[in-house]
Formats: sequence, structure tokens, C-alpha cells
Amino acid sequence: GQSAPLTPELEVGLLVLDIWRLKVPPKDAIAVRDTVERVVKNIAENLTDPKYRTLKKSSKVLQNSLCDANGTLHSEVLQLFRWMGFVESVDAFTLPVSQECDDAASHAAAAIAIRRQGKGPSRQVAKPDPRDLGWGLKQTSSEALRKKQEADAAQAAK
Repeated sequence: GQSAPLTPELEVGLLVLDIWRLKVPPKDAIAVRDTVERVVKNIAENLTDPKYRTLKKSSKVLQNSLCDANGTLHSEVLQLFRWMGFVESVDAFTLPVSQECDDAASHAAAAIAIRRQGKGPSRQVAKPDPRDLGWGLKQTSSEALRKKQEADAAQAAK
């Protein structure tokens, strides 16, 4: 069966979830989440104020909170910014004035609020099936038994 297309709400919810799961030290993760939340919330609450629609790359807040040790924006944050419609230039990220970008900012703000409440979409990882041979093939129990017997015989021969 085909899966349903992602709605903007679900898509941004998953992007926000990726930010919440950043593989960085806890202190850094909190700074990333808080800064992303502040940026998105400021845009969503001040849609007509250009001051909130531009993030200078030289900004200490951006450098200290949203970038890795190399000064590069965390890829998860970059994905969210791109989804929202931010345009990257040499010295800044700018969110153009458009209904589409305004809607994206509102969706992102809502997704962050939901995530803060501990709700929202999850990326559940299925446990691998030990019988899985790859390419959608599964070994039968007799094959599994035969392989175990061969492994046991090889171990006993050592």
C-alpha cells in the first residue's frame, strides 16, 4: 500500500523532532532547542517585522547555539530553516516575505510548542528481525536451525 503524503504539520513536526534528538552534549542540545524556538516564535509572532526574518551568520547567538564546533549550522537546523523557506546568502539566512513562508513559520512554531509538551510525531525504529536476510527475504526456521548447527559444529571443531 501507499503511504499518505506528509502534511506540512507532520513534515515540520518530524524536522523539529530531529532537532530535539540532536546528537550533541545535553547542555548544547538545550541551547539549540531554545534558540530555534526563539527564532521561530519571534518570526511567527512578528510576521511583518523584517528584523526577525534575518539571521546574520556572524551573530554570536547563531554561532554559539546553532553551529557545531566548526562553525557550521547543525544540519537538522539547516533542514528546518530551508523547509521554512529561509534563503542563505554569504552572510545571513533570510526568510522572504510571503504567505508560504509565514505559514511555514506558524507551522514550525506550533510543532515546537507541541514538542515542548512531549507530544508530536515520533520516528519509531523497528527492531531488526534476526531472520532477515536482506532484500525482503527471510530465512525459514529450518534454515535458521541448519545455520545454528553449522555454527555449533564449526565452534566444536576449533
